[in-house]
Formats: sequence, structure tokens, C-alpha cells
Amino acid sequence: MKKFLWALWPVLIIVVIVGGLIGFAGIMIIQTQARTVDYVIDGDTLVMESGERVRISNIDAPEKGEEGYDHARILLRTLIHDKYVELERLGEDKYGRTLARVKLDGADVGEMMIELGAARRWEE
Repeated sequence: MKKFLWALWPVLIIVVIVGGLIGFAGIMIIQTQARTVDYVIDGDTLVMESGERVRISNIDAPEKGEEGYDHARILLRTLIHDKYVELERLGEDKYGRTLARVKLDGADVGEMMIELGAARRWEE
């Protein structure tokens, strides 16, 4: 009987590992969702049609009153307002906004904003 139980350990380990990988893949699928952008607040923050506030991860755009604010806000609005974007949720920021990588037709919106000179890479 002891030999039989010892023989089951490798099978149990494989089941746990595969189950964990499937669960992790499920979490990743749930974390990525496509949504429509309703409103652009500034060059790195937007509101989805559902009302969810989203902060684009890894970029920093000028805040209201700072030089370049209008340019960044208008550019982001031109790029994504009323468009269907993909959100890869990474967590929440200190203000309770969803922190996410935002993609439009597969292209990273944050990277576009940096390349177009409307934002800089966020350094923590």
C-alpha cells in the first residue's frame, strides 16, 4: 500500500502544476478585456463607457496647468475616443483608478504617446 501511495506523488505534483498553469492562464484572460473609451481626462487617464477610470501604465503626461497638457489630452482623445480598446489590467493606482496597458488595434497606446512626444516614460 505504501508503494502505491508513493507512486501517486508524481501524478499529484503534475496535476497541481497543470492546474496552477490553467488557473494562471484564466486570470490573464480575465485581466484583458476590450472596452469602448467614453471620455479622455488628460494625456494618461481615460474613462471607459462603463464609467471605469483607467490610468495608462508606464507613462506620465502633463497635468492640467502644465505645459503640454492640452496637446497630450487632445492627442489621446484623437487616438482613442469612442474607439474599442483592449485593457490589460495591472492593478490600481493610489487614487483607485485601474492601472492598465491600453492597446488600440494591437498597438500600445502609451508607447504611441511617448513616440509622439505627448508623454514620457514613467520612472518610479
